[in-house]
Amino acid sequence: MKLLVNILLAVSVIAFLIGSACAFLKTEFLIPAAGYWRGSMGLLFFAIAAMIYTSTFYCRKEEPTGKKKK
Repeated sequence: MKLLVNILLAVSVIAFLIGSACAFLKTEFLIPAAGYWRGSMGLLFFAIAAMIYTSTFYCRKEEPTGKKKK
């Protein structure tokens, strides 16, 4: 799951950089710059959701330590 989060973050950064370059150079590369920024934010939020999911549902819960029933 950590690998998925790292890949999403890397792709998000690449999309943001391409969108910024397109905006400053006033060009289009496949889609307008706003599309790259929106996609970048979507991937970033998906990565955050995956991190929260991992930390919430994949944690090991220890057994309670108390008197054992015989």
